[in-house]
Amino acid sequence: MIRILIVDDEDVTNSHVRKLQEGIAANFDGEQPHVELIRVDSDDSAVLRSELSERAKDHWDALLIDVNLYPDNESLPRLLVPCQLVEEFRKSNQSAMVFIYSGLIEQHLEKIFSLREEEKSKLVERHIRQILALGIAAFSAVNKVVDDTLNRLHNPPPLLLIERELLAHGKRKVRGEVSPLKDKTFFELAAEVRLQSNIGREIVDCVTKHGVSALVDLNT
Repeated sequence: MIRILIVDDEDVTNSHVRKLQEGIAANFDGEQPHVELIRVDSDDSAVLRSELSERAKDHWDALLIDVNLYPDNESLPRLLVPCQLVEEFRKSNQSAMVFIYSGLIEQHLEKIFSLREEEKSKLVERHIRQILALGIAAFSAVNKVVDDTLNRLHNPPPLLLIERELLAHGKRKVRGEVSPLKDKTFFELAAEVRLQSNIGREIVDCVTKHGVSALVDLNT
């Protein structure tokens, strides 16, 4: 199953949701689409941050967030609103791909850089560092975000690949008397990878080393 979460202030059920469901069904053999929409209907961003924080604990292949969630809030560049939400999401989920979209995405990006002209270079640098640290897969135009998402799903990042494989064998348990992971299910391991806890990073390191070792053995 491919799971996608969308955050938008408009009802995109008959556009983004439907197109993603159809695209996944048509292009990913054996995968069932699961696309959920969080419809933003409150001006209280704390409510949305809380909901997104809880949702982030689950497996998601991709998170899509609209830029214009709070169009009346001019206290900061609009692009930073979804970035703040992604920052909250990343506290519990490091593996999902994230796409931020808007009909005017170029203008929103330019707004960040235009702060230089207002002698706010340190502020610009902080915003850029914040954005880069979030591991955003793409800033997409609203009419391209579905295609961008489907294309990237064919080439997911390593963390997402590892999480998917662990979930595919989720009921298995770790064996080995001396292993600190003894008796943990692969579902639990996937959650640690998603969180990128100390255990999660050790799992990724272990998978990488054993994967390379197996490749070496095959070619020896």
